[in-house]
Amino acid sequence: MPKARPPYHGYTGVKDSGDAIERLVKLAGRRWRIINLGTYADRNQRGKPTKSVHADYRAADIRFMSKADRKQALSVFAGLYGVELIIDYQYTGTKLRRAWGRGWRCDRGRWLNYKQGQISGGGQNWADWLHIEVAPGCDPDRLEAAFRATKKVGKNGIARRVQK
Repeated sequence: MPKARPPYHGYTGVKDSGDAIERLVKLAGRRWRIINLGTYADRNQRGKPTKSVHADYRAADIRFMSKADRKQALSVFAGLYGVELIIDYQYTGTKLRRAWGRGWRCDRGRWLNYKQGQISGGGQNWADWLHIEVAPGCDPDRLEAAFRATKKVGKNGIARRVQK
């Protein structure tokens, strides 16, 4: 029987303490060179009339200073305890299959390429940040332990988890 995936919550209208998302940003800053573009903001989603998860204090937008750091972070964040959603705005797909950004969600456990206009700014060079969301009530200590259990990336560019 396949393992059940955690549900995706999105905006709940319940403001979190922000401890988990702030901890994740701090840990990412220690491991990679990043710019924190923001966590808590009581605002709507870009280009939409619905609230952003930033208003729940469970989302962050971060920019990486190098492509290698960005690639490593994507490998670490996808599937990490507590992470519910990653939006990679800058992703443009492959030569054969064009994309305008992509998203990873915990309930599907894989990346989905977006079509043109599906996300505001998707696939544009200037949209060079990742949007990351954590689950409501995410335990910051458990999140940190899971993050620290990932090793720095190997020669192939893929992050490895430490075997217990």
